[in-house]
Amino acid sequence: NAEVYWVQEEPFNQGSWSYVEPRIVTALKEINGVRPLYVGRNASASPATGNPAIHQAELDHLLKDAFDAEYKHTEWQWKLKDLQKN
Repeated sequence: NAEVYWVQEEPFNQGSWSYVEPRIVTALKEINGVRPLYVGRNASASPATGNPAIHQAELDHLLKDAFDAEYKHTEWQWKLKDLQKN
């Protein structure tokens, strides 16, 4: 009854997810048919945000998601003004 998570810090379109996801599905098909869940950054043209505040917000969100029992992947959107400390 376990769930399988693939956690990566790289954006969705830049890490190993697209390679391993079908292989995990095949490996689990005969065991329990569970599909792996992706936990990581949104797809992006760049591997880095270019802003330390956004990078930290994404990392914090990624780690929270990785250990959240009710996890469901959603797109993240950050506004720099919301992340900057006053």
